Order: sequence, then C-alpha cells, then structure tokens
Amino acid sequence: MQPKLLILDEAFSRLTPQASEMLLQRLQHWAFERGSLIILFERHRTPFLNYCQQAWQLQNGALQPLC
Repeated sequence: MQPKLLILDEAFSRLTPQASEMLLQRLQHWAFERGSLIILFERHRTPFLNYCQQAWQLQNGALQPLC
C-alpha cells in the first residue's frame, strides 16, 4: 500500500526540537519519494515552515496563508 495522503494532528507536540527536526526530514523524504501529500495540524509553526510548500493558519474563523 502506497498512501498518497498522510494527515498528522499534533504529532510533534511531545517531541524534542531535535526529534521534531529528524522526523520532519524523514517525512519530507518520504513524501518526495512517493509523490505524497502530508497535512500537518500544529499549534506551533516553528520549525515546520522550513519544510512546507504551503502553510495556512486559522485566524478569526478563516484560513489565512502564511507563505
């Protein structure tokens, strides 16, 4: 099975910054190799923006682009 979509909700909330960085690198590599999309739902955006092609935040009930 080769999923084309991976949705992660607060998957990094309990990880150290080093572990988060390592997981982000692995996820980026995984998505690139398979042509897959990863959607992250996180409360804190750092360091995730360094790995995103698109980023959005919920502000006043509406989605606003970050980059």
